[in-house]
Amino acid sequence: MKKLLCNIIILCCLFSCKNHKKTSLLIKDQMLKKTEMTPRNWIDHYQIKNPQQLIFEDPNYYYLFAKYYYQRSGFDAYYLYCIQQGISTENIYQKESIVHFLKTIINENKYQLLNDQLMIQFSLLPEDWQAFWTHFNNKDFRKAFNYLPNDIHYIPLISYILHQTDMEIDIELKKTFTQYLSKVYQKAGWLTYYHELKEIEEWVDSSYIAFLNQLANEEFEIEAAQWEILFQEVIEDGLLRTFYKQVNSHSPLRKQLFQLLKKYQQGNSEVAYLYSLEVLHFKGIHSGIRQIKKVIDQFSPGSSEYYYLQSKVLINQAALTKQWLDQVVEFINHYPEYYRSRLLLGELFIMAIQQKNQQVLKWLNKIKVQSLSSTEQANFYYRMFVLTQEKYWMEQLKMHYPLSYGALRLTSQNIENTSAAHNLPEVVHSEKGKDLELKFKYYQEFQDEEAILALDWKSVDHTDDQIIIQRK
Repeated sequence: MKKLLCNIIILCCLFSCKNHKKTSLLIKDQMLKKTEMTPRNWIDHYQIKNPQQLIFEDPNYYYLFAKYYYQRSGFDAYYLYCIQQGISTENIYQKESIVHFLKTIINENKYQLLNDQLMIQFSLLPEDWQAFWTHFNNKDFRKAFNYLPNDIHYIPLISYILHQTDMEIDIELKKTFTQYLSKVYQKAGWLTYYHELKEIEEWVDSSYIAFLNQLANEEFEIEAAQWEILFQEVIEDGLLRTFYKQVNSHSPLRKQLFQLLKKYQQGNSEVAYLYSLEVLHFKGIHSGIRQIKKVIDQFSPGSSEYYYLQSKVLINQAALTKQWLDQVVEFINHYPEYYRSRLLLGELFIMAIQQKNQQVLKWLNKIKVQSLSSTEQANFYYRMFVLTQEKYWMEQLKMHYPLSYGALRLTSQNIENTSAAHNLPEVVHSEKGKDLELKFKYYQEFQDEEAILALDWKSVDHTDDQIIIQRK
C-alpha cells in the first residue's frame, strides 16, 4: 500500500512537472506576440502560483525569459527565480545572466541579494568584474573602485557607496572617477542617471564631470576662465583625446577648443597633434599640411599619430618622385593592415599601370608582402601579374590563394572545381563560433535586435568566416 502511494505521488509530480513545462512554453510564446498583456499578466492567466513552476527543458530560455520579463514587468520573484536559474544551470547565457543580474541589483538597489553562492559563478566574468565585486562584497570600496567596469549602469553604485561611507575623495580617487565617466559617457544613458551624476559632481569637485553634465543637457555656454581650467584638468588626468572627441560634435565648443590647442601646442606633442587636426578642419588641406610638417617629427613611425599625419601628407601630395615613393613604401611596411596603407598601395599600382612606369616596380618589390592581410596579399600577387605578366606572380597566387578572385579569373575555374583540385578542408566552426550562431538564433526568436547587433563576431577565429558572412 505504501509503495502504491509513493508511485502515485511520483506520477502526480511527473504529470505536474510536465504540465508546468508546457505552460512555461505557452507563456513564453504568448508574451512574444507583442500584445498589451505583460509577462506577469500571462503568468496570472495561466495560474502559475509560484516561480518554481516556471520550468524550461531548454535552460537557455531562463536568461532570455528573465531579461524580457524584467523589461516588461519589472523586478519580482519570477524574474529573480529565472535569472538565478540562468546563472546556476549550464547554458550558453550564464555570463549574460550574471551581468544582467548585477545591473539589476544596482538598478533596484538590492545589494543584499549578493551571496557566496553567486560569487562562485563570478569566475565566468572578466577579471576586472570579478575583482570589483569581490572587493565590493567585502566592503573594501576603495579597492573596488580600482576595477570599475566600463559600463554606464555602475553610476548609481558609485552614488550608493559615497552615500554609505565617509570616504575621502583624494586626487587618485578623483582621477579614477573622471576616467571611468569619460569612458562610459553617452547622452541617453547619462540623462537616466543625471541625479546621481550631479551628486558625484559635488562630491568629487571635478570641472570635467560638470562639463559632461552640461554636455548632456546641451548647455554650451562656458566662461573662458572655466574653459581654461577644464582644459588643464583633462590634460592632467590624461583625458585630452576623449575630451577632444566629445567636443568635436559641437561647433561653438570646438572653436573654443581650437584656440586653446593653438595657445598650448608648444611643448606638448599631444596638444600639437590635435591642433594639426583642427587646422585641417578649420583652415583647409594646404594650411593643414604645412602645420603637419612642422610637428610630424615629434612622432615615431609606427605610432598612431604618425600614421594619421603622414597619410594625410602622402595622399594629398602624391607624385612619382623618389622621396614620395620611399615614404609610401616605408609607410605601408609600418602599417601593413591599415586602411590608408591599402589606399596608398592601390595608388602605386594605378600609377604603374596608367603611366606604364616600370620604375614603380622597383618600389613595389620593396613591399613586405607577408605582412599584408590575406586579402591584400592575394590582390598584390594578382596586380603584379597583370602589371608584369610574369608567371612567378601567377604561381604565387594559385599556390597561396587558389579561391581568390584573381586566381579564379586567371584560371577560368569555378569554386567547386578548384576546391576539389586542391583538397581544401571542410570549414569546421570553432566552439566560440557555434555559441555565437546559437545565440543569434535564440535572439532572433525573442526579436532582440539590440542583442544581435552586440554579438562580438570579431572574436571568432578564422574558421568562422562563413558564419560571419551569412549574418552580415
